[in-house]
Amino acid sequence: DADCKPAGKTWLNEMTAPFSSGADIILGYGDYAREGGIIGRLIRYDTFYIALQYLSFALAGIPYMGVGRNLAYKKELFFKAKGFIKHYHIASGDDDLFINSIARKKNVALVIHKEAHTISKPTSSLKKWCIQKRRHLSSGKEYRPLHKFLLGTLFFTQAVFFVLLIGLLSLNFFVILTLILFILRYFSQIIIFNLASKRLSLNKIFVLSFFTEAVMLCWYLLLSLSNLIRKPKRWN
Repeated sequence: DADCKPAGKTWLNEMTAPFSSGADIILGYGDYAREGGIIGRLIRYDTFYIALQYLSFALAGIPYMGVGRNLAYKKELFFKAKGFIKHYHIASGDDDLFINSIARKKNVALVIHKEAHTISKPTSSLKKWCIQKRRHLSSGKEYRPLHKFLLGTLFFTQAVFFVLLIGLLSLNFFVILTLILFILRYFSQIIIFNLASKRLSLNKIFVLSFFTEAVMLCWYLLLSLSNLIRKPKRWN
C-alpha cells in the first residue's frame, strides 16, 4: 500500500523467497508505528490479534485472508482468477477477499521475519478508525461459508465467556470456580500471545490483552450493529 514502508532493507528478498519453493501466495505482517496515543495502541493490538488469526488459520491449512499492506502473489494467479472483478461492488477489502477466494492449503506461505514487516502510520482519530473498521467488517460477509462459521464461532465464544464471567460474579454463583477458570483462561492466553508476539518480533503487545480484548469485543459488536443499520459509505 502507498501509506506504508518496509521495516527492513531485506523486505523484498524475504517476501519473495517462498516463491522459489513453489508458493503462489505469501502472507506477511503489516505493523503500525508506535504513535497515535490510546487509539494507536488499540490499532496495534487489533492488528496483532487479526494477524494472529489469519496466520494461525493459514498454518492450520485454512487460509482465509491477507492484508494489502504486506502481501504477495503470482501474476498468473491474479489473471487466472480475473483479478478483483468479483469484488468490484464493495468499497474496501478487495485484496483481503481476493486471497479468501484463491488461497488453499498448499499454495500459501507465511513470512513473519521482522525485516519483512511493513510499517504504517496509525490514525489518532477515533472517527477515522471507526470508518475504516466498518469498511473492513462489511467485507467479511463475502468470505467463504466455512470461514464465516469459524470466525463467527470464535467471536461468539469470546462474548459468551465475558457475559458468563460478569453474570456469575454478579450473582455470587460459584465465585471461586469462576475465578479459577478465569485465571486459567487469562494466563493461557497470555502465554500464547507472548509466544506469538515474540515470533512476530513485537514488544510486549500482549500485556493488556484481557482488558483490550473486552474493549475490542464491545467495539466490534457496536460496529457490526452499525453496519446492519446503515451501510458504510463508498469511496467518492
